[in-house]
Amino acid sequence: MEAMHFSTIDAHVAGGAVRLVTAGLPRLDGVALRERSDWLARMLGAELAGLSREPRGHEGTVVAMLADPDNPEADAGILFFAAHGPIALCGHGLLGATALSLARGLIVPRRADSVVLDTLLGGVTARMMPEASIPARVRYSGAAARVIVGNRPVAIGRRSVHADLVDAGGDVLAIVDAEAAGVPLVSTRMLELQRGALEVARALEGDGVGGVVFIGIAPERGVDVRSATVYADGIIERSPGGSSTVALAAVLTAMGALATGQRLVHQGLFGSTLDATVHSLVDGEDGPAFEVEVAGEVWPTGDHEFVFHEGDPTSQPDM
Repeated sequence: MEAMHFSTIDAHVAGGAVRLVTAGLPRLDGVALRERSDWLARMLGAELAGLSREPRGHEGTVVAMLADPDNPEADAGILFFAAHGPIALCGHGLLGATALSLARGLIVPRRADSVVLDTLLGGVTARMMPEASIPARVRYSGAAARVIVGNRPVAIGRRSVHADLVDAGGDVLAIVDAEAAGVPLVSTRMLELQRGALEVARALEGDGVGGVVFIGIAPERGVDVRSATVYADGIIERSPGGSSTVALAAVLTAMGALATGQRLVHQGLFGSTLDATVHSLVDGEDGPAFEVEVAGEVWPTGDHEFVFHEGDPTSQPDM
């Protein structure tokens, strides 16, 4: 078997690594996004995972790839993979892939001021600010976010905390006060963050929680809230996280702490920030929902050519 080669363009968005595959993948014409994602996971899952973990990346690297959209009104379709497999949508991955695709002419939008991208969770509209080239500043808005339940009591060990459960447009996240949970919001205490998140996730088993967002007071001026997001697989978000930013904006607006149209500056565990603005409140099938726009800076980090040789143990599914 010949070696497999993949070309990528890389960037980071608020510290979150994004890797856009530009060559090496087969073209599947007339195949729906879900079917393409399933096919890639089945046939190239080990290689795609290998692009998003050591030694070619790390567990926080998100791999993105363009595809034909399901919706004929969309400019392109986009799929995402992480170390554990396909993911429906990644906020910082979408910001990064949009900027890289526009800069390299991989997407030619039909509209002068926006790009419509088709994802496994539906359509997302992205806009790139024209005033800066590096870093590119991009914003996006997708499905409305909904507070499922607020202030739910959760017992973790000997502590009793409260969690806000939010559907952030596809991801259900549990927002918990870090101090109440006894969890430090510092990058040198990642094992404690992982253990604390696992306890919360176990206590909320059955609620479909995909991640836990520990929040705390911002340590510096110009930042509204600091957080650390730990996903169900134990991966700690390097950036503040698009879904986490959406969830926080929705909860704070529901509480009356954030006004519609007011900007929220959200700082992640590693000190970088994303912004969010709730533009409107809509009536959803399951109650009120919030339309949130997320913005961040995209910094290119390089072009790469990766190779996978037959027998390379780092490209095996169980690595």
